[in-house]
Amino acid sequence: MVLNYILSDINDNLLAGIASILASNALISNSTAGVIGSMLISPYLEPVKLFLDTKHPSHLLNLGVLILISIVVGYVYHKIYATYFEKNEHLTVSNHDQSEMESRTDGRIGTYINAFIYAFFAGVVLRLNKHSKEITNIIGIGIGASLLPPVVNCGLHFSKNEYEKGVNSLKLSIVNIIAIIVGYMGTNSVYKKI
Repeated sequence: MVLNYILSDINDNLLAGIASILASNALISNSTAGVIGSMLISPYLEPVKLFLDTKHPSHLLNLGVLILISIVVGYVYHKIYATYFEKNEHLTVSNHDQSEMESRTDGRIGTYINAFIYAFFAGVVLRLNKHSKEITNIIGIGIGASLLPPVVNCGLHFSKNEYEKGVNSLKLSIVNIIAIIVGYMGTNSVYKKI
């Protein structure tokens, strides 16, 4: 059954893999622009939107597959990077400032509240944009939701045996997903009353 979902949407799975490679490199090299670039091509928002529109749980399973792909890519990317590049100062892309990685792992309640606020309003805008053909809004929603980087970051930290940081990063992505759903459904219920 899971194999059917993996094979049924190969384009999204490939996009998740490519976006995860870009996010892995951006997180390791501490590149904010790279992190944003990876979010622009990330397919994470589509299964969330489809779930909200149809309430069909298969879309959440599809999101789970994308999350698994990104964790594995982050894990493998860091293993390759650590083996071949990190130890050679001429090849490394890391400037040892890991704030892009570390900012997603602290596990503080304030970090989750801040993420919830951004993702909640991304969910509101996603609902407001439901019938619009404006692509710029969707791009902004994808960046505001920030679903991909914390998941990739989870894989990067698991690769370094930093399990608590990896789990904290994954929790951040889960908070973002929940916030999008709450923002979308809350806005939808207001629309129904109008």
